[in-house]
Amino acid sequence: MVGRARNGGRGRMIGVLFGALSYDVIDKIIIALKMDALIQDTIKGVILIIVIMIQVAGPQIKEFFGRKGTRSSE
Repeated sequence: MVGRARNGGRGRMIGVLFGALSYDVIDKIIIALKMDALIQDTIKGVILIIVIMIQVAGPQIKEFFGRKGTRSSE
């Protein structure tokens, strides 16, 4: 299948629940700190971008470090 995403549809309900609760906790902390609304949205956006980057790069990072640790000693 051409153009199909590799990880599409591979989420678990516990992951969705954890993500939503984490996002809500971050929102409550930002509100408690009484930050400006623009700053709140910026912080939430940056956090989402970082999480997505980690999720996408995670398998590649695991593979890189996994290959490094399995080298045979000469």
